[in-house]
Amino acid sequence: MNIKKGLLTIGLASVLAILSACGSEERVDDTEPFFVGETVQEREQAFSYTHIHGMSINPEDSNKIFLASHDGLIEFNKQNGEAFFVGSERFDLMGFSKVADSAYLMTSGHPEPGSSLEDPLGFMWSEDLGQSWEVRSYYGMIDFHALTATQSQDKLLSYAIDNNDHFIFKSTDKGYSWEVVETNGLPLEADEFFDLAIAPNNDDVVYAATSSGLMYSENGGIDWSRKVEGFVTALNVVSDDEVIFYEASQSGLYRLKGEEFITYDLYLQTDAANYIAINNSSEVIVATFQNNLYETTDHGESWELLVEEGNF
Repeated sequence: MNIKKGLLTIGLASVLAILSACGSEERVDDTEPFFVGETVQEREQAFSYTHIHGMSINPEDSNKIFLASHDGLIEFNKQNGEAFFVGSERFDLMGFSKVADSAYLMTSGHPEPGSSLEDPLGFMWSEDLGQSWEVRSYYGMIDFHALTATQSQDKLLSYAIDNNDHFIFKSTDKGYSWEVVETNGLPLEADEFFDLAIAPNNDDVVYAATSSGLMYSENGGIDWSRKVEGFVTALNVVSDDEVIFYEASQSGLYRLKGEEFITYDLYLQTDAANYIAINNSSEVIVATFQNNLYETTDHGESWELLVEEGNF
């Protein structure tokens, strides 16, 4: 299926409504780390999702895609079109991200209805590809909507919502403790801020997708400037000088390498990308606010619709 200019059915106002619905100061966190979830022998098949809050490629099998949904972590096999829930927990994953060049996953979120777990779940870490999760900090206190880490995990950054206040947090001990980053020039309101990613090879370089454009920091997320103008809703940072991003107002999906702009020829008009996963520069997967998944394996010359409106 070739997709050049898709005619899809939700506008940017609806995108903002979806985000808002999902919901430096001293803070005391007495969280004692503990694990939730376990491996299940009989995996439950998933047939749909409403919308997702993160996406990454399984590092052990590039044909399988992790989708962080309202109802649990889903592994989708793009070869046979089947999807299954991962592990035993069905919590609402927020800020889901994979640490670059590793099998480590990070997330936050909310427990499923009827759960004995506190809401929100705080910062969570998995070393078994989502079968179980260690709750490391801010349990019952903070909802992390975006999470990112360097390859070495020496530095983690997050976008967090704490009692309707919005902050960038930094951790240097793999998420057991955090401190607020006092930012300059970065729009942080929930209807302005979409995603955050630190360069995996350089903890000084950070990018953010915002309604004011693709924002850029060279000092670890403190001071920000606009790299690209527009309404940027999604990004994936490859290195300190290479980022793939989606500009929703008129441009679509681009790769910025140094000062060179390269188009992937995907503009979704009234829909927009909310997450981007890459296997290499030619193989890119895009998730959208309307719950579609698109893939290119030829630098955007052609696109295949993998999932339509969240139905497997």
